[in-house]
Amino acid sequence: MLPSKRKHRLRERRKSMPRPQAFNPSNPAFFGPIASVALRHGNTVYTSGLVGIDFTTGKPVSETDFAAQVRKALDNLKEALELAGSSLDKVISVRCWVSDWANWEAMNEIYVTYFTHDPKPVRATVESGLLPPYMFEIQATAYVGE
Repeated sequence: MLPSKRKHRLRERRKSMPRPQAFNPSNPAFFGPIASVALRHGNTVYTSGLVGIDFTTGKPVSETDFAAQVRKALDNLKEALELAGSSLDKVISVRCWVSDWANWEAMNEIYVTYFTHDPKPVRATVESGLLPPYMFEIQATAYVGE
């Protein structure tokens, strides 16, 4: 195939691809104009990194309770996925950040109550200095449909 025809085909394919759709809670005080809470492109949903924050007030659910932050971050993930037409049982990949490895077991005890389906999503967890007062962050990729 000639290079010019190949370029034309690529251009046509790009034109026919749907643009990503943004999904945000009704009042995402934390994100504002910075980022979307979730993006759906075709049958794939990508979320921003989500922390234990109240979407309406922009305030942390707790500044000191690690378990409360994990539960709220996972609730926020569930909400973001559902807004985009997906759900926790359709998550295929998860990335977690914890500010202290001492919280590893506490995180896992809560995490398994949210991801009850099989197969479990693949997951990478990193110890990282998060912006205080946050101690946990989660980001996911999921699919839409069967």
